[in-house]
This record gives sequence, C-alpha cells and structure tokens, in this order.
Amino acid sequence: MAGRHILPGSTFGGGGSGGGVPIVETEIGRWRGTWQPSPTDGLGAYDTADLVVYDGSTYRANSTPPAGTAPASSTAWSVLAAGGAPGPAGPPGVPGPAGATGATGPAGPAGPAGPAGPAGSGTGSGSALIRYDQAAAAAVWTITHALSTFPDVLVLDATGQQLCAELHYPDDQKVVIVHGQPYTGTAYLRS
Repeated sequence: MAGRHILPGSTFGGGGSGGGVPIVETEIGRWRGTWQPSPTDGLGAYDTADLVVYDGSTYRANSTPPAGTAPASSTAWSVLAAGGAPGPAGPPGVPGPAGATGATGPAGPAGPAGPAGPAGSGTGSGSALIRYDQAAAAAVWTITHALSTFPDVLVLDATGQQLCAELHYPDDQKVVIVHGQPYTGTAYLRS
C-alpha cells in the first residue's frame, strides 16, 4: 500500500465515473472487489495486501501476484474467509407469460395414395358426367343436356365454394339452377 494515494470518494467498478463500489483501505488490506484477470477498477495490477472475492471466498494477496493468476491457483494469495457450501435450492419462480405464437411451419410432404375403392355394383353402363361453366354472372343458370334423366347437380362458385341453389327439372333434358343473387361458376351434372 505504500506509495499509493487513495482519494476520498474514489470508487472501482464504475469505470472511474462513479457508480462503483467505494474503495476501502483497512488495516488488513485494500478492498478491490471481485477478482478479474485484468482489473478494470483503475488501480492497475493487484499488489500485496489487496483483497478480492473469488469463487465465493475472500482472498488477500501475500505478495504481488503474477498478472492473471487466479487466487485459488497461486501461493501469492491466502484465504481470509472461505465460501460456505451452497445452500438448498430456492422455491420455483412464478411462471412467465406465454410466448408469442410461432410462425406456421412449411407444408409436409404429400401422403401416400389411398387404397383402391370397392368395385361398383352397377350394370356396367356407367354414369355420365357433364361440366357446365357459367362465365357471365347470372342468378338463373339454364343447362340443356343429353343425359335423358334428372341428374344429380353440384354447383360451385368461381372460387370453388359449393353453392346451395334451387334445382328445377322442366324435363329430362334440362336443369334450371336458381340462386339468390348472380354468380359465375361451374355446375357438374351426373346421371
């Protein structure tokens, strides 16, 4: 400690601008805080009688320790107060708030094709399917066909959404589809 002049109100750990821990010089040495390989308290390298905390214990420099030498690995330091055993684990903390929902992941690969369906029980003549496209928006679609029957009808709007509509069969060659408002879309007729 000889040759060092400590100013009243000096601190370390605050970069020399205050806000650090006050430098305390006692009869047993000068308190330097937590040991660091390269001290940043503005007082330079550790010297004889400097006091530090390292790994839970308090050490005093017996002589000027070699630069970067940790207290527990050198005879230049002696233990003043050994750290105690770790205490029991504290109680669990309060759960934090839920995090934000993450982004939707990429689509997975296509699955395998399903098994073939059962064989039909028809007579072998098969059923016919007719597609009718309504390009101009209209509330009434009149479809003339050659199915010679009253077909099942599926009606989709231009976006592919199924529509509910009234179906009228003036005869077995014509279907009239009535909507509540004009639509464009597609009608599928199956005999």
